[in-house]
Amino acid sequence: YFRRNYSTEGESKAVKSVLNKNEKLIVDLLNKHGGSAIQKVLVRESDFSKAKVSRLVKSLQERNVVEVEPVSGRENRIILKIEN
Repeated sequence: YFRRNYSTEGESKAVKSVLNKNEKLIVDLLNKHGGSAIQKVLVRESDFSKAKVSRLVKSLQERNVVEVEPVSGRENRIILKIEN
């Protein structure tokens, strides 16, 4: 069987090429914070509403670009799964 390395630079560029501008902003903010950030930080720094950030994160999660890790109660840590 073959083992794939999903964190290659070419694949990262391919993934970013299909993201819309709002999703790219979320990915860029995650890169700025070292690959992970609390969701409310993304809301504050993107100037998007909480609902919009939630929708964007869900979309990125469905495409396996980010991982959502519950921290406490209503707080989530968003972790970037692709390398830039």
